[in-house]
Amino acid sequence: MPEGVPFRPFLRVPMKHPLHILHLDSDPASRDALRHFADVNLLPYQLHPAGSLADARRLLRECDVDVVVSEHLLADGHVFELLEGPRSEDGGGSIHERCAPVAVPVILATATGNEITAVRAMRDGAFDYIIKDVHGRWPTLIPQAVEGAVRQHQAQRQYRLLTHALMSITDAVFITNTAQHIVFVNKAFCQIYGYKEDEVLGRSIALLRAEVAPTGTGGEGESRGAAREIYHRRKDGRIFPVSLTRSVIHDDKGLNMAIVGVARDISAWKEAEARLTNSLKEKEVLLKEIHHRVKNNLQVVSSLLNLQSGYLKDEQTIDALRDSQNRVKSMALIHERLYQSESLNKIDFGGYVQSLVNHVKSSFRGMGEIDVDVDVSDMFVDVDVAIPCGLIINELASNSFKHAFSDTGGGTFGGRVHIRLSQQTNKAGQAELLLEVGDNGRGYPPGLDIDRVASLGLQLVNSLVQQLKGTIQLGGNDSGANSRVCIPLEPSA
Repeated sequence: MPEGVPFRPFLRVPMKHPLHILHLDSDPASRDALRHFADVNLLPYQLHPAGSLADARRLLRECDVDVVVSEHLLADGHVFELLEGPRSEDGGGSIHERCAPVAVPVILATATGNEITAVRAMRDGAFDYIIKDVHGRWPTLIPQAVEGAVRQHQAQRQYRLLTHALMSITDAVFITNTAQHIVFVNKAFCQIYGYKEDEVLGRSIALLRAEVAPTGTGGEGESRGAAREIYHRRKDGRIFPVSLTRSVIHDDKGLNMAIVGVARDISAWKEAEARLTNSLKEKEVLLKEIHHRVKNNLQVVSSLLNLQSGYLKDEQTIDALRDSQNRVKSMALIHERLYQSESLNKIDFGGYVQSLVNHVKSSFRGMGEIDVDVDVSDMFVDVDVAIPCGLIINELASNSFKHAFSDTGGGTFGGRVHIRLSQQTNKAGQAELLLEVGDNGRGYPPGLDIDRVASLGLQLVNSLVQQLKGTIQLGGNDSGANSRVCIPLEPSA
């Protein structure tokens, strides 16, 4: 395709049947001849005969006419009044200007015209010119002329509609030929890039590409059909981001004929994205600082409880303060993990449980040698689940250290506490956490009911399990106690 030649897409237009044909002829014999020809040959035509321009205009208003076949000279005028449009008159009867011409294709089929008539008809927009022969064979020329006129008219109308659509959309549309030269641009293209149409037609598409993209951005790739973000250059030299989609147009043989590009200026989007990213980073820093301060405040509370216990002599009160200290520490560890984690709503629960158990064990270090077996799968858990679950582990593990083993002789030897945490799927297909805390100690008292216990620790465990909509089972015998907690997980967790 030569440079600068506007691109004209090839349109396949299906024929409409039946075709409505307005046959305008003052001679009844001519009208009968065309009708007879159509009936004998079973042509899919709906003929609307008219003997004058007035009848023709009425039928054009009342019927969905596809094409007009008309004689040159009529009883009340010439066919050129259909092609050029009738002249309008004011109230005084003076002629001012012509009205709109007929909106359907016109074919002249005349016995009275000459070369001058033919030239004028074609100049005024007639699709074809047929001379009526003396033998009456002229109707045989009508089918080809009619279908050609209808196809061309529909193709022109579809082309105008397509062009109007391309010109109306707010994204920049440009079409290049196989030599990568621009052959079409729409109005939005001129507004976005700052060029006039005649300044880019026939020029290489490289005119738009940014020679050096801003830092951290990629150049234009070769993939087609999918939108991608690249950088283009305006006429004034400014580089700006666009979302570009390219589609290849093929001809009837499947060969590349042209490439259609649709570019959307996303400068505002990029600026909003940058502001949002910066805002999110600021909020992440702020949230991490909040977790850090919460952890510090909880550590202060734990230290105050530890200092307070140093002034007490009553063992029962000291144990109560130690339990409260452990509960505070279990929550402080959560916030410490969140402060160190890349995620602000999930923590590495395996590492957290290990740290929590080490702290609980250290708080009971005066009880002798007790082995702790921790088996926790690698998983990340939401904060809303991690905090109450951590408290549950703290209470159950502390309960084993305090009550499961005998301290006769000043120490406990051979004691073992196990903590297992894994994720599984229940019978209903829902994901859940399975927590097991047990020991090889004296076991729970016979007939223990979790809903009626007097222990503050087990009451707290039962309340936290209900808060998580989970279930708890207390089991065991003389060979040890075992607590089994199932906690359902939301799909997002």
